[in-house]
Amino acid sequence: VKKEEFSGVANVTFTQFTSDYKLYLFKFWEISPATNNVRFDCQFNATGQTGFNEALTTTYARAYNNEANNSNTFEFDNTLQQPGSTTQNYGILADAVSNEAVGSLAGEMYLFDPSESSSFATDYVAEFCYHKNSDYVQRTFVTGYINTTAGIAAADFKMSSGDMDGTIALYGIGAET
Repeated sequence: VKKEEFSGVANVTFTQFTSDYKLYLFKFWEISPATNNVRFDCQFNATGQTGFNEALTTTYARAYNNEANNSNTFEFDNTLQQPGSTTQNYGILADAVSNEAVGSLAGEMYLFDPSESSSFATDYVAEFCYHKNSDYVQRTFVTGYINTTAGIAAADFKMSSGDMDGTIALYGIGAET
């Protein structure tokens, strides 16, 4: 549907959601922040809305291992989750992303039936792998929903601080029948 290659930008926005597809897939390659130890975040606009401030409810889990192979874990991190219907912050897709030359972020995010406007919220699920601050490799797993009954018109991606480089592609999967 659309591919964005970018360098030195604060955010990247996609507005190509239609009823042509029930499922959209974002692919992320070589996403590198200008600032060290930042989050990679996402937020949405409902149809007819602006400001990227929809209420999100998310669950955030991560697995990591350091280069020395003496510190590793899998955990759910309550401090990085969005708790519910009144939270309008950007949702965290990856935390503590390193800006070192050896590391960049890669991953994918599925957005389910974003053009649907009904009594159901729009769901998403994301998975990323990247070089974390302090010589760790980390994999994150995020799932959540956008708490609005309006269709989703736009998705915005940014770092919590500073600019970023990389490539994001959006694919439509499974044409509406």
